[in-house]
Amino acid sequence: MPTSLEELSRAEALNFAESSRLLRESTGLVSEIETLYELLPPQLRWPPSGVNSDESISMIAAAHELGFCRRQLSLGVLTLFRAYRGDSLTHLRRAIESCAFAVRMMKHHNLIQDWQNAAMGDSAYARYRRSFKAKDLFPDSAHADHDPILSELKDTYDLCSRLIHGSIFGLAGHFKHPQPENASFEVNFFDLPENGELINTYFLHLNAHKRMARLFEKSLKGYATGDFVAWEVRMNAVEASLAVHSNTWSKRLPAKT
Repeated sequence: MPTSLEELSRAEALNFAESSRLLRESTGLVSEIETLYELLPPQLRWPPSGVNSDESISMIAAAHELGFCRRQLSLGVLTLFRAYRGDSLTHLRRAIESCAFAVRMMKHHNLIQDWQNAAMGDSAYARYRRSFKAKDLFPDSAHADHDPILSELKDTYDLCSRLIHGSIFGLAGHFKHPQPENASFEVNFFDLPENGELINTYFLHLNAHKRMARLFEKSLKGYATGDFVAWEVRMNAVEASLAVHSNTWSKRLPAKT
């Protein structure tokens, strides 16, 4: 039977309301992290190298990657609350990759030329791909650019990749088989299990974005005004609040078997 978009939209609204009800005051954590993202770019100032330098263009590109991460946080949680678990992780994966791009550009300003010229043709795109390989975006402990926070995000990135591709992991939860004697099935739009995965996946999003905020802090701190101390205080407060909520929920959830 064809999908009724109106019915699907109503079901999404009901799922969102139920997710919000279950999480109660913890839903406010999204706004706290969004505020961190929003307060950082206005503090940035041009470096002494000038507005047209690779350093300045890298800074602006990194700020835009930050803005994209802020968007992906909102969309990721919105999608999760509508009970689309796998789809929510698509947004998280894109955010992690965008953050990794920003970190790499801020460490190697000359790469901004490859990044911004990627749309100039096939050869330019190939050069861009070589400059932003996965092994350089997520450097391991033997790499000169290794960062433990990036390694933690790589683990989350890999988990997201497993659940969003067309593998058995990605398809799990999307089908019902009412007649096992034949190949018939029903498509299940909402793949969020009712076993605490709302809470687990919600904090997966939040903790990943907390780490991204820390990486943007490390990358952009040198270009911020003196008011950056206030941002750091807020960052520490958000981190502490997230830890309290996460610990509280971990005690409420049933143990995994």
